[in-house]
Amino acid sequence: MPQEIKTAAPAKAGLQQTVTFRDKAFKSRTIVFADGSTATVVGSLITVSTSERVEHLTQLGDFERTGSGA
Repeated sequence: MPQEIKTAAPAKAGLQQTVTFRDKAFKSRTIVFADGSTATVVGSLITVSTSERVEHLTQLGDFERTGSGA
């Protein structure tokens, strides 16, 4: 299961339900967010839990929400 990597910089937005996206382009890669934090795509899936990260992945053309958290 993909895991969100926590970094020293805390997320500015409050947590919401976790949302899982399917990466349509890659089976594995690391996504770097604007605040410098990262999350890893594993098996074409990535799970995020802040509204900024959900918005970021939604804006990228390579990701689509999966059934869980869609």
